[in-house]
Amino acid sequence: DIAASIKALKEIKVWEIMTSPVDSVKENDLLDGALDLMRELDIRTVPVVDERRHVRGILGMKEVVANNWKKDDKTVGDKFKAERTQITVESICATAVKTVDWDDSIEDAAAVMDEYGISTVPVVEGDEMVGIITQYDIIELISACSEREMMFVQISGLDDDDKNYTDSIYSLIETEMVKIRKIYKPESLTMHVAKYNETGGSAKYSISARLFINGEALLAKEVGWDLTKTVGDLMRKLSDSVANIKDTRVAFRKRKR
Repeated sequence: DIAASIKALKEIKVWEIMTSPVDSVKENDLLDGALDLMRELDIRTVPVVDERRHVRGILGMKEVVANNWKKDDKTVGDKFKAERTQITVESICATAVKTVDWDDSIEDAAAVMDEYGISTVPVVEGDEMVGIITQYDIIELISACSEREMMFVQISGLDDDDKNYTDSIYSLIETEMVKIRKIYKPESLTMHVAKYNETGGSAKYSISARLFINGEALLAKEVGWDLTKTVGDLMRKLSDSVANIKDTRVAFRKRKR
């Protein structure tokens, strides 16, 4: 309910926070193997797909428990199985599956979860599953909000080495946000980091960002060899764009007088 009612989440797309690629099982896979996968990944739900990766169902611990599956008794429901390995995923998975499109908003995904009382939703592009989004993903996004300013920040694409610079990146963001807040109140910022041309121990960064502010989205992109410098340059570019919006509107009002 909370996620679906926050204006900024209308501007953040599912693909920006979904898990992709995502592990899945096939309809004719054995239940025993599916449960081993779930234990290995420490997950309680796994999507069921066909050979073309079209979503055919969802297998969760709820379905397993509802069908009274017992490892020792090798049974599903009241149908005895001589061998537990004969039990297939399709025999107990839920088939009335709700999905969201990869380009839907987080608000849309949250509304689906709320309406149908589910916590995990497969993400599709056309008919093919391309990811999965969970309530935890949305909660994590909301927790990234600055409580004082209700400002949502989502940074994606950082590899393990670059994550060491997270604090510096957020500091650079906050430096420019102080300037921006004096003009308009920002609602959300999404930033994606792409790393390429890794040769000789060096890498180049291409960073794109979208700042939602005052009813519109500002887009910016910056390329550079140094991660923090590139982020700083990108944020200054966004800050300048906000200032230009103000100057343009002031000039327009003066012409109207």
